[in-house]
Amino acid sequence: MRHLVPAVAIALLLTGCSSSSQSDGGVPFQPKPTAPASASTSGQSETNGYTKLRLGDTAELSAKADGSQPATWTIEKIEIDPPCNGSTGTKHVLLLHVRANTGPDKNAAELIPEAFRYTSFAEPGENGGTTPANVSLCQSKEPGSGPLPVPYQRNQELTGTVALVVPEANGTLIQNSPGITGEGWEWWYPGR
Repeated sequence: MRHLVPAVAIALLLTGCSSSSQSDGGVPFQPKPTAPASASTSGQSETNGYTKLRLGDTAELSAKADGSQPATWTIEKIEIDPPCNGSTGTKHVLLLHVRANTGPDKNAAELIPEAFRYTSFAEPGENGGTTPANVSLCQSKEPGSGPLPVPYQRNQELTGTVALVVPEANGTLIQNSPGITGEGWEWWYPGR
């Protein structure tokens, strides 16, 4: 009996027993950014893990590999340096007008707020690097264009704005995928 307890403990260690969190069906949760097949493919390609999109294109976030409907969103318009209170010095304010559908996947719906945090955005920098965006309190003057609401639940249609401060109004905005390093979307917009 004395030799059985250490043998069982060693067997458990060697088989890799762990208590990692897993979602439905025992499959580890892995969000996956995609460009939908139904969206216009003009201007869409993927390089270095980032899907290139233009304003009005649709981005998707699938949290399951089972083909269930993903959460989707579109950045319909970007206002560059709209009239706001306060100064950003030599930096620029980008006001993103967003339309989102959280879809039926609970995990993907819960990741949408993370996808629209200012820390998810950056601009391409020199030598292949990126410059992170900062938060702005700027609000659109257009009727019905308040900040994007949170929290999100399944099967919601949402519209609103996200305000960012960036160093350049250069025409490309990187949106990093929540939970996946080195993947996401590059939104092209008419720069200054």
